[in-house]
Amino acid sequence: MALSVGNTTTASGNTASSISFAHNNNGNFLILNVSGDNDAAAINTVTYNGEAMFKWEARGNVSVNYYVYQLVNPSQGSNNIVISFLSGGVDDSISAVAISFINADTSPSVIGNDETDPSREFASGDSAGPAQVTITSSAKNSIIVDCVTTRGMTLTVDGSQTQVMNIAAGAIVGGSSYKKQVSPAGVTMSWTLGTSGRWIVFAFEVREKSLPKTVIF
Repeated sequence: MALSVGNTTTASGNTASSISFAHNNNGNFLILNVSGDNDAAAINTVTYNGEAMFKWEARGNVSVNYYVYQLVNPSQGSNNIVISFLSGGVDDSISAVAISFINADTSPSVIGNDETDPSREFASGDSAGPAQVTITSSAKNSIIVDCVTTRGMTLTVDGSQTQVMNIAAGAIVGGSSYKKQVSPAGVTMSWTLGTSGRWIVFAFEVREKSLPKTVIF
């Protein structure tokens, strides 16, 4: 079975309290991309169907941040994602998208890679953009996913990417998209900004689960 994107669900809300929304998972790997500002660093825990999601990546550029959580072999069907915030969190807003992947490679050597791995890259700026980041190498049949955060700027996804989130929540605008790679190559993920300002974008690779080798006796 080929790697593919399954169901996706978007949500937005206020960081002064927890945010809960249902996601109908139909894959073996679940990603949650969150866009927020520095106040959203008050995220305490994220769960899916009561199971803790692992914080995979988090970075900021002064007033714009992204957060990426993941869960291997999540429960199938419709269950709640709950984003809980630390007490005393600042009253602000975030946007989020849950993405299910079907037949993803979830081996620790793949999803446990660190920030120096070429399959995970970020970029940031204070400019008119474009907001873009390049992954220098990717595997055959992989899917490249991005998460972009801006403040008070409109976002337009590059035509080669499939958009799964473009939400304005308060002053924060969050976007997310993906692109399927048929052949190994470098990949650039890009968004056009409506004006000049702060932005940050992260891209990462989800790889296809390898088929077991057939032994002929």
